[in-house]
Amino acid sequence: SLGCYPLSYYFKGDENNGISIGSVHTLPFFRRKGFAKQLILWVEKEQKLKGAKISSLYSDIPPKYYSKIGYLQCPSWESWLTINDTKTTSKSSNWSLEKFSPTTLLEKLNELYSSYHKFIPLGIARPLTYWKFLISKQPNDEFYWLKRFPSQTLGYVRLTRVGNDLQISDFAVNQHLSDLLQKLFGLVIQLAKKKGFHKVGGWLPNEPGMQLLFKIQ
Repeated sequence: SLGCYPLSYYFKGDENNGISIGSVHTLPFFRRKGFAKQLILWVEKEQKLKGAKISSLYSDIPPKYYSKIGYLQCPSWESWLTINDTKTTSKSSNWSLEKFSPTTLLEKLNELYSSYHKFIPLGIARPLTYWKFLISKQPNDEFYWLKRFPSQTLGYVRLTRVGNDLQISDFAVNQHLSDLLQKLFGLVIQLAKKKGFHKVGGWLPNEPGMQLLFKIQ
């Protein structure tokens, strides 16, 4: 069995229909007989006839298995910083994080999200219904605008408390610039330190600005 979920993707600046495959499972007695492969290929063929151009999946097994049927491994980097090891981040009165409630600002959020994720190698497009689902799924998450004095909004970040750690669950800046990301996450580190968290981090881009702030795994 598997789950097949409709998604839209940003690829090379264009939006494409696609699917995401998850929860691939074969009963133990029937494993290593090629059933999962046959099922994935059949689902892909059926969805292609319906207009899907891209298929992705998240795997908890070595990606080599899926590469045999055409999947390419997307690079991803988990980056964390122990607050006690924090490198000094300069404070500036021109920049700040401003907390807000996302429920009435979904269009503005999506505009910033699209301006950033549309131009990464492969991104997921989010309709407003998807935003509503994300917010309802984790209602205790906190959202902050990246503000530059006097009132310019240049990005946002979504933060999730995980025990004593602060996880960066979502983010975007309105220009694909490493220095803007560095400014955003530098302010998040300051916030995490102020609130007494042990670590701060998440799945972040491997860019020069990130390497100055986090330990990239």
